[in-house]
Amino acid sequence: DTNMSASNVVTCPAHPNAIITEDYRAGDRICTECGLVVGDRVVDVGTEWRTFSNSDKKQTDRTRVGQEESEFSPTTLGTSIGQTKPGQESDLQRAQRHLGATNTRVERNLQEATREINRIASLLNLPAKITDRARRYFKQADEKRLLKSKGKEAVVAACVCIACRDEGVTRTFKEICAVTEIPVKIIARCYKKIRAELGLTTTASGSAAEFMPRWCSGLSLPRSIQMAAVTVSENAKLCGVVEGKVMTSYCAAAIYLVCVLGGQDKGLQDISAVTGASQAAIKESLKEMHPVRAYLLPKNFELKAKLDTVPSFGTPRIANSVELAQKAGLQPIADLAS
Repeated sequence: DTNMSASNVVTCPAHPNAIITEDYRAGDRICTECGLVVGDRVVDVGTEWRTFSNSDKKQTDRTRVGQEESEFSPTTLGTSIGQTKPGQESDLQRAQRHLGATNTRVERNLQEATREINRIASLLNLPAKITDRARRYFKQADEKRLLKSKGKEAVVAACVCIACRDEGVTRTFKEICAVTEIPVKIIARCYKKIRAELGLTTTASGSAAEFMPRWCSGLSLPRSIQMAAVTVSENAKLCGVVEGKVMTSYCAAAIYLVCVLGGQDKGLQDISAVTGASQAAIKESLKEMHPVRAYLLPKNFELKAKLDTVPSFGTPRIANSVELAQKAGLQPIADLAS
């Protein structure tokens, strides 16, 4: 620095004209001629690179800063001051309570919602990207004052549903209902309201191929049965015999049909418990599938029972279902010999 006075310049006593180098690791100033340390306590003003991961032994993921601060983190520190004596509040506790009381309404609601979202995510095995997106939707909904009309708990459940749909994670309204005890109708109503108010585009509710692996795994069914159930569901939708039916109900009906004909001992009660579809809804879908059951099965399906083994559960609503299946290009499989 040209403005630095001569008294502040560090030089080597033996070599006044020698170049002085700075060792930032050791914090020393060293004479390049004789190696004499002519000064210490040098502060490194450069960037510091280090790793914050305990598992990264080779330090390949180095960074200049710590973990990124979340946009949902509370503005106050999360330290809790314990009581020195039961029933007595110290000055620090009163200060912390006052500091917490100064949080805005949105912050307080977001903190409560975060705890509930994390609880739901833990029960449904949802990844972190779902919880982050759900919190973001909740914050936006709270800023638009949607909690007052819909209720905080229902909005939280709906935000989790929306986050699951947007991230492609298959979770039904009934699964969310099972862990929140909020009626499906209320969750569905909040779901539509939040999507409309936030301007979110409507996404598909998922296909049979996305739900089947989890449901069949819960029923301990082999992969051949799972793939056959997917085919039955898709063919039933293709020919229109399940038009107007909820996807959960006709997928559950497809599982039941394939289990009966594939020699798997799974009843309506077992399938209903895993899929969340009521037994009455499954029977209604089976009623429509029954006349075209031979058309819905995959061509390479190995029958373990005759087609008549599948109960009809009543008269179908669609009378020309066989004609619809033929128009859709479906071919029936051969029944077992008598």
